[in-house]
Amino acid sequence: MNKSDTSLFNTSQQRALAALGLPLWQKRTSDASQTTAESCYRLGQWLIIVSQPLAVSKPQWLSDLALVLDTPLASLAEISPRQKADWPSQQQLHVHIDSTGMIEAQCKRDLWQRILGH
Repeated sequence: MNKSDTSLFNTSQQRALAALGLPLWQKRTSDASQTTAESCYRLGQWLIIVSQPLAVSKPQWLSDLALVLDTPLASLAEISPRQKADWPSQQQLHVHIDSTGMIEAQCKRDLWQRILGH
């Protein structure tokens, strides 16, 4: 991919920015898209980390999780992934969900073992 392929601006816009002494912004290259995006949700004292945003109609596994954690599902709130670093690791739950929003079987087993052993 050459430089012109990644430019967000047409030629006249590029000239105008150059005349003003402003740098050109570029589209991110494919290596930046390889990082895994995470969505983080606060549920009481717990941080739930999923690989994709949750659907508006919450999945049944999430209702079950809230019940086991004795926390109302209504308290679920999306938070910035940057807050993950400040969250105690013992209260972080990594949940792997498939494209339909269902929790993967092995992840479900590991998750319940962790919660019930907590």
